[in-house]
Formats: sequence, C-alpha cells, structure tokens
Amino acid sequence: MGDFNLPYFDWSAVTYPVDGIHDIFAQCVFDNGFTQFVTCPTRGTHILDLVLATDPQSVFNMSIDMPFGTSDHNSVSFSLVVPDSSDAPTSGDSSTSVVYDYSKADYNAMSVYLNGIDWALVYADCTSAVELWSAFCVVLQDVVDKFVPKLNVKSHSKARYPVKIRKLLTRKVAAWRAWKSTGSEVGKCKYLLYSVDLK
Repeated sequence: MGDFNLPYFDWSAVTYPVDGIHDIFAQCVFDNGFTQFVTCPTRGTHILDLVLATDPQSVFNMSIDMPFGTSDHNSVSFSLVVPDSSDAPTSGDSSTSVVYDYSKADYNAMSVYLNGIDWALVYADCTSAVELWSAFCVVLQDVVDKFVPKLNVKSHSKARYPVKIRKLLTRKVAAWRAWKSTGSEVGKCKYLLYSVDLK
C-alpha cells in the first residue's frame, strides 16, 4: 500500500507506457501475482495510491475519501481479511493481551531457518492452492513463534479527541464532501481552511 506515483498506468485497461518505470513495476506486479484494488483516482484524475495483495479475497470495503490534513492525495481506506487469531497466545487477564514484538525479532535466524526448510516435503501432500497456502502458513506461524518475542500489552479504552477537534473534523468532512460534489473553488477553500486549522 502506498503512493507509487505512476500516473500513466491505466489500471482498468491494464495499459502502461514502456518507459523503464511503469513497465518494470507492471512486470513486478504480474510476476508476483499481485491484485491492485484501488479503482478511483486518488489525486486529480490519476490512481497514484495503490493497495496490492497476492490474495484477491483479502481486501474489501475499499473506499476513497478526503485527504489527511493538507495532503493533495485522497485517503484510501479498506478492510483486510487476516487469519483467525484463535491460535494466538492469550493472557488470562482480560485487560491485557499478548502480541508479537516484531521490532525485536531475530530476522537472521528466521532467514537461516526458512532456507533450511525442505519446501518440496512441506508441499508433498498438497493437492490444491488452498492446501499449499495452509502449509505455507503453518511454517510461517512456526517461524514467528520461534523467533519473534511476545509482549503483554494492556488494553485501553479508545482515546477520543477533544470536542473542539471533533467539531472541526466534522466540518472538514462536510466541506470536503461539498467540494467534491460541486467542484467549486469556494468549497475547496473552505475544505483547505479546515485542514489547516486541524494541522
């Protein structure tokens, strides 16, 4: 996910210039089996901000909304399907949870471990893409459990912005929607003023 700044890539027709940038990116997308999910412009008339995934079923509820702060790019929001966490470590205390601390993971050991895997043996009994993916996920979870330390994290109630900020956010959203529906310069100016006030 991010701003890939490829203005001449037409994602609906899957066409792009052969310029040493767009075509190389396209080859990377195709070679790795990525699906690109953003279908509406994110800046002007171009789709610059992309969401890529190898599983076409993993991203849903895609929407393009107002920019963050004073950015000239629209924001992209979406939902992501993640594996069931019922097998993840849990704590007896309902106010804490156990999470992986990836900042302290031993990535060198992970690499060595994964290089030692006999993938032909792992996939030997798999007869479908789903079984291949499941076998891969089992190995991946094993690597994470072995080489990523766990932390106990206290759960906190969701923090809320002060009333003044919430009112400004509401006005900013309303101004953005009005600007987008009318395209007027006055609407754009109102939206930008609220954006600056919230900065």
